[in-house]
Amino acid sequence: MSLTPEPMVILGTFRSGTSAVATALGHLGVFFGEEKEFQPADEFNQGGYFEIRDFQSLNSKILAAYGMNFYQLDRLPEDWRDTPGVTTLIGEIRGLLNRKFGGKERWGWKEPATTVLMPLYKEALAAEGVTAPRYPICVRHPLSVAASQNARQSKWGYKEPGKGEIAPVEDRTVGLWVHYTLSGLRETRGGYRQVIWYEDFLQNPRADLERLTRDLKTWQPTEEQMKAAASSVKPEWSHSRFTVDDLREWPEVVGRTYDVSMRAYKDPDGFMAGKFDAEVDELWDEWGTVSKMARPIQLPAGQMIFTWMERGRQNEHAERYSPTGTWQTFRGAVPVPQAVDVVLDPYQTPCQIWIRKAVWHTGNSERRAILGPGPNGALDDLFGMKRLTIFGPHALMVQGAPGAGPIEFEMEFKVITGQAVLNDLVNMLRARLEQTRRATASPYGMGRRK
Repeated sequence: MSLTPEPMVILGTFRSGTSAVATALGHLGVFFGEEKEFQPADEFNQGGYFEIRDFQSLNSKILAAYGMNFYQLDRLPEDWRDTPGVTTLIGEIRGLLNRKFGGKERWGWKEPATTVLMPLYKEALAAEGVTAPRYPICVRHPLSVAASQNARQSKWGYKEPGKGEIAPVEDRTVGLWVHYTLSGLRETRGGYRQVIWYEDFLQNPRADLERLTRDLKTWQPTEEQMKAAASSVKPEWSHSRFTVDDLREWPEVVGRTYDVSMRAYKDPDGFMAGKFDAEVDELWDEWGTVSKMARPIQLPAGQMIFTWMERGRQNEHAERYSPTGTWQTFRGAVPVPQAVDVVLDPYQTPCQIWIRKAVWHTGNSERRAILGPGPNGALDDLFGMKRLTIFGPHALMVQGAPGAGPIEFEMEFKVITGQAVLNDLVNMLRARLEQTRRATASPYGMGRRK
């Protein structure tokens, strides 16, 4: 079953009215999935979230692949297409879209993380021949979003940490609001996009819905559906009212993002035509700079440390380098004798390293280096590459260099750290400990002594 070309892809920060828009579109006949697949309704979204759990899981997986998570300000790297497994990830998006929406005339989805992952989703939609998606971009005053998020977390029992330990919920939520809002405004250019201003939508949803469904080629809502959709939206859902003046004490980029969003909402034709794109790009670049300044260094300088035995004596050679977090190439002379196996420590911090090329150079010849895991490393074959997980020293074994004469080692690699990698490391270590426990356990549950 194929996908029809005009889905509704709801974007925006969490707590910004995405569920209200999904509720209304559902009354227009847009299929968002089977109710049993949705995250269940609660007191904060009594009408339901309209978020398929499989989309939440897949988006979490994609974020982790890029060292991101739902509550970070990190953006997709410019070389996101070069990330190992990206073809597989896009294939998973395509498969999920087909499984959930194949053969549906009116369809769409809502999951806030899609907003910051739009480059992958746009590529998946294009590959499926989905030519005219519509993007309602939900925008709510950032302090209202923060107040709603704060109320929800307080209800869940969250307590703010001590002063100075971490930014409070309000600060972090406003930062995420800027990040998600600019992502939505920026990544939808060239498509049919429309800002949905939360407070106005609750008062007069019909105006936004009529514009959003205008000139659809494959379907149109009936008058009865439009009335039902408008009546499904309740003005009392808005519990706070702020203005642009309330943002004066915040960094300028917050107020300017609010301002350009409001102008894009009031001038939808200009927004569609790209009238605000240059301004959004300027804010995006400025926000990226601020985010980098606020983020601690994740990849300090390291060394390529080569260790080998020669005539009963251990030898070591080290070459300094600075990991970039992107693909980079190391090539250096190594005074290792011919045919001697080498222990290689590519980095001195627990991390994962993707390796797409490893070769020995001797004279004018080049030969592939045979790699294996060391005692403190795990080496996997994934997506046609090697992924080295480093737990500690002596993580990688390299089979002896061939040939005689000066020897150089070359490796094309990418160092990845961050919370997602640490989670992988913890899970791998747990699996190793469990394997060891089972191997040494007696039938009576006591470890054997050796």
